[in-house]
Amino acid sequence: LVWAAAIALICLIFQRSRVYSHLGDSTRMMFWALHFLVVAFFLLLLVTWSNPFARLIPAPADGLGLNPILRHPGMILHPPLLLLGYAGLALPACLAAAQSFIPRKGTEYAWIMLVRPYVLTAWIALTAGIVLGMWWAYMELGWGGYWAWDPVENASLIPWLIATAFLHTAPLERNRQILSRANVLLAGLAFASTLAATYLTRGGAVDSLHSFGQSSVSLPLLTATLLSLALAITAAGGSRHPAALGNTPALRGPAQALPPLLSRDGLIYLGVWLLLALAAVILAATFLPAMSSLWLKQPAGLTPEFY
Repeated sequence: LVWAAAIALICLIFQRSRVYSHLGDSTRMMFWALHFLVVAFFLLLLVTWSNPFARLIPAPADGLGLNPILRHPGMILHPPLLLLGYAGLALPACLAAAQSFIPRKGTEYAWIMLVRPYVLTAWIALTAGIVLGMWWAYMELGWGGYWAWDPVENASLIPWLIATAFLHTAPLERNRQILSRANVLLAGLAFASTLAATYLTRGGAVDSLHSFGQSSVSLPLLTATLLSLALAITAAGGSRHPAALGNTPALRGPAQALPPLLSRDGLIYLGVWLLLALAAVILAATFLPAMSSLWLKQPAGLTPEFY
């Protein structure tokens, strides 16, 4: 409910912003179609598999109250900040796909010029949420130290790594008109990874000290993750290079070749690959127990030597 409301609010702010006028009518229509599809998915969850207003009959007896280790300032802000970060990554994904499917006109601004404030805000919220979660875990856990390599914590780290990579590749497209398809893919992957993160947390795919266990939202979340991933790949494959659409006020100069590896832009390029490799390794390692159940009777995770 909080996530859906945040997505709607962010897109309302975008619709009221000055930069919204730089989009063509066809791009706007496709953007809203994709945006409403995302919101409709959350609304479907809220009225079916995960209704927050469903009544328990008979009413359960009073419990013991809030767990004492959750009575910490970090846990007050940690969940809503993570959800705000997740929600902020929906807008660039929808806009990137919209402009990939609807070729922009010569006077229309490229989507990459319009989404930076929203991606940066989402990244800051996600960073703050992760740091507050680390602070809470460090202060409250009985055995001391950080809550290391927990599947739920990994779930929020994966979209952060992809969003960080996108924040570094976006300037390369704005300044040099390169990596346009890569940016469409990264924007889509960032949002798809938020759904995958929620599937890890709420779907019961892996055992964790603070996951929700088996849930009715498991299959819908997994389906939405796979569909959003397929849409991101399709949009990236169908995106047009900006140079083919003519110069506009949105992009600077003609398209250029990839930069030399030892240049500043080349080192950014290598750094992005490192971030994506980290995200891939963490995702594979986190999902391994769930994947191993396909060929093993008893699911098995990785050994301590891997970590």
